[in-house]
Amino acid sequence: MKKIITANVDLFTIFLIISGLILTTYLIGFKLSTDERTTVNILSIIGTIASSFGLAIALIQIIALKEISVITQSTIKDTKDKLMLGISISDVTEGIKLISEIDSFIGNQKYEIARLKIIDLREKLIQFKSSKEFQLIIQDNKIQEIISLLNIQISSIYNVIFSEEEIKYNPEEITNQLQEIATHLTDFRNNIKYQTV
Repeated sequence: MKKIITANVDLFTIFLIISGLILTTYLIGFKLSTDERTTVNILSIIGTIASSFGLAIALIQIIALKEISVITQSTIKDTKDKLMLGISISDVTEGIKLISEIDSFIGNQKYEIARLKIIDLREKLIQFKSSKEFQLIIQDNKIQEIISLLNIQISSIYNVIFSEEEIKYNPEEITNQLQEIATHLTDFRNNIKYQTV
């Protein structure tokens, strides 16, 4: 994204200085007669050309600084986007890992830990819900539906843990739902990782 003036600012400056010197030499040496070659006239020509070419050099320097500023802003934005992308990928990967842990805890009937992990997963999904990229992959109503399913499972597991009566709990239902969520999260991770969103 280099700009022409920024890339060649030194070359343009040297060119203008040499052109100014050649023009000054030409005017003093060939355009002024011997009688006109007074100190005042020579200084006047040098001053006029130096001012004109100095202004051109200053203008080139200003344009180069502006171009550098644009390039810097663009680089900062790209770096920020990449950083946000890295955070998103790590967060999504953490969400997928949570699902694997929940599966394991439910399989081992460690419902208290499974419930806490489902709460963590729900919080992650609520966080993802605010991401425009995430909404491109998973429609907003689908996210809400998944969060509602997790709320039901959190409540069901709570009843299994804290009810005085023995409650039958079918882990297959939550396992299927978790696998569906894992699929959505994997799709999302792959899309942001390979920037296809």
